Amino acid sequence: MASAVNQYRLYCRDEAAFVTTWAPTEPSACPHSAAHSIDAAMTCVVDTVSRAAVTIDSKSYSGTQGYYLMEGDKMAVAGGAPGGTTTATKTFELPARVYGVQLYADDGNVGDRVDLTLNPATPVGALTQGAAAGAATFAVDASTLQHAVPGFFITLHDFATGTVHEAGRLLALDAGAGTITCASPLPAGAALGVGTTQVALTVYVARNLHLPRATTYEVGYGSMGSKPLPAGTTCAIHYHNEDGQPKSLCYVIEYTY
Repeated sequence: MASAVNQYRLYCRDEAAFVTTWAPTEPSACPHSAAHSIDAAMTCVVDTVSRAAVTIDSKSYSGTQGYYLMEGDKMAVAGGAPGGTTTATKTFELPARVYGVQLYADDGNVGDRVDLTLNPATPVGALTQGAAAGAATFAVDASTLQHAVPGFFITLHDFATGTVHEAGRLLALDAGAGTITCASPLPAGAALGVGTTQVALTVYVARNLHLPRATTYEVGYGSMGSKPLPAGTTCAIHYHNEDGQPKSLCYVIEYTY
């Protein structure tokens, strides 16, 4: 049986910062000093390497059973007001390693746009302080700090007022201060309350992909397979219908499970 080593992200109370270390089992102390204390509730696995699966092939199937599947579907895109969005989803029931997505655009798709995301708008925590217009740094709870990764996209939803703020890309995370800093400040006239505002994360695989001509668009080959996806991960195709006409889009997803 292959031996696996995990990369753990731990929160060191003495350094007031996250640190990472590779280990076969979950560490109980800070890798920088055994005298430092950690917050075990915030420890998580961020990567895994299996000795038997080490390969120079970019399409390594480590983290899965190694069975290949090309799965196709056809999404119906609703008509209506120009700019409307239709979403199709695929949930992986087993751990999967995706090698790529192919989108088959015809003449009816020309001029439209597509986003591909993983686990879109997944709730991970909440604000711990209210935020006013112009704010780009937000105080958040420990759960948000545990799951947030710079580069992910943040959505803030105040259920008391109905305010939804697309805060954009997460630029910085300060575990000591308990804050995240995002690319898009809260707009004028908006506010977010404490105890009522949820923090959600979205991982983009393709963002604002324009379809300028009828052809096959390939996304992610040689790169999407770099990390295995845990069971239950949802891949979503968000189709932005710029002319409002009803149409369809055929696509395939290649992966091992």
